[in-house]
Amino acid sequence: AEAAAAAHGGGAARSAVVAAKFASSSSVPGLAALISAAEHIRRRLAKRCLDPSEEVRLRVVSVAAEVASGSATGLALLGSALPEIFGRILDKRPQVREACAEALAALYEARALPEVLEGEQLWQAPADLRWVPQLLCEAFHVFAQGRYGYSAQIEELIEQHLIGCSSLSADAPRRARALAAFCGAALAEERSAKGLALLLARKRDANAALRRYLRLRVAAGAPVLEFNRPAGNAAAQGTLQVQAQPQQQPENNCGETAMAAALALHELARTSPATEDRCGRPEALLVHLRALDAVRDKALWQQLDRLMSPTVDERTEDMGALVEELARLLRAHRLVELGPVLRRALLSTWLLPEQALALVESWSLAEEPSPSPAAGRVMPAPVLAEGRRRRRGHRRVSGGAAAGGAEPQGLPQALLLLQNLPKYIPGAFMPHVAVIARQLEDGDGEEVKAALRALAAIGKHAMASTTAAEPTTTALDPLPPLEAATTDQKKPAAPLATQSLLGGLLRAVELGAEEGILARGATCRKVVRALSCLQGSEPWAAIDALLDWVEKTCDEAEERSSGPTVAVVMAAHLAA
Repeated sequence: AEAAAAAHGGGAARSAVVAAKFASSSSVPGLAALISAAEHIRRRLAKRCLDPSEEVRLRVVSVAAEVASGSATGLALLGSALPEIFGRILDKRPQVREACAEALAALYEARALPEVLEGEQLWQAPADLRWVPQLLCEAFHVFAQGRYGYSAQIEELIEQHLIGCSSLSADAPRRARALAAFCGAALAEERSAKGLALLLARKRDANAALRRYLRLRVAAGAPVLEFNRPAGNAAAQGTLQVQAQPQQQPENNCGETAMAAALALHELARTSPATEDRCGRPEALLVHLRALDAVRDKALWQQLDRLMSPTVDERTEDMGALVEELARLLRAHRLVELGPVLRRALLSTWLLPEQALALVESWSLAEEPSPSPAAGRVMPAPVLAEGRRRRRGHRRVSGGAAAGGAEPQGLPQALLLLQNLPKYIPGAFMPHVAVIARQLEDGDGEEVKAALRALAAIGKHAMASTTAAEPTTTALDPLPPLEAATTDQKKPAAPLATQSLLGGLLRAVELGAEEGILARGATCRKVVRALSCLQGSEPWAAIDALLDWVEKTCDEAEERSSGPTVAVVMAAHLAA
């Protein structure tokens, strides 16, 4: 009878809700019988999620979502069966996959997100729902790589329901907690970590492509593309061609500008969610991109440029209104089909500089919060150093305790996040390089590695932004100031002392000598990339100082008549 009820759905739903309501009450007569019935229903639901009938599987997902989202008791009732039930997100039927994805997002938003936004623990989602981000990221990886479609919908569900983009009342610290909890849970498992890395990499590539096009389009102040329909197969495929606009641009530059804009849009189309669906038509996206290029409404371009290049003054509370205004402008110009690809290209909806500051502050475990990034100040060095000494002391005490002694919660995830997020969203961390660089001087081995990876990613982004903004820049030209190189800042970033950075980088080189042969070369490459975080001509002065250290190290080894020591090998790596 219970199996039939599970098949038809209604009886199982009512029984599960009743059992969840009374199972935690000690005054209910026959409590043991209720608990036994609840466990029986849970086993039946888990079994029915594999039913050959698509309708039965859909109903099981609906019942599980209703019970688990309804109350904490219902979540506890079905807790052990939920991962198996919602694992049908990889079902062969699109309707079952869609129902599972929407139910997962709604469950996390109802039961986990409020606790994350209001809680004090930054790095972890509630233990009983950490599998939700993992399952969604794993599904994104499967759908995107296999071209099964629905990857754009999963990306939208993650933004709206898991990282708090739809929460209009969430400020920067809360949004940082939501993102940290989501990414921390996804990075804890190998399969979900691959999905998160794929999603962030494609968002980064789409952002870079759209920024290149926007830079050209805004500078021209007029359309830079012309869509032609050649005869034959090219017309059917929607070939995107460019023509000069001599009435709007100088004759010697209009052709190069148009070609660069076309290449940027082609790259944007390749990162579109339409390419992740076998039934999609990526060539149709080029038609809409041509229509976007033809729009002469300055409000649309200003809004898009503001979202693509947020300043340090941009507030988290304003992002919802900005995104809504962009959606309204797209509807007004009949470009709603570009919504998925533009959503993918927006990194500001995931992380802003003020949210990144909350992550960096939590890394240092300082007692006093840093002022706003718009104020151009950072946390005092004594506060940072004291926080690091207190943390390292706590870790040593925990490590020397009994077998049950655990490491401080969240520390490994903090290092994973802060060495991976700058790789995909470097612009948000760029105003805070001075705070990150201090980790090189006072952190332990793992913290130094994480800080070095973060600085290398930020430096690589700064160099790429400089080259894109100034195509005539040569390898020997001084780098512009940090705020000018990124074109993202209206106010100067926090100053980064060259000598302090050099000391930290040399300490990273010394620690890298203890690694394997391959890791030594990677460490030295990251050290050189991190120098691009400096401003003006300071990177080249820092390179001279590093080469002086290399020469001094080799001379000392020669005076001692010693062979090629590890220090000499590291010096050779660094010089190369």
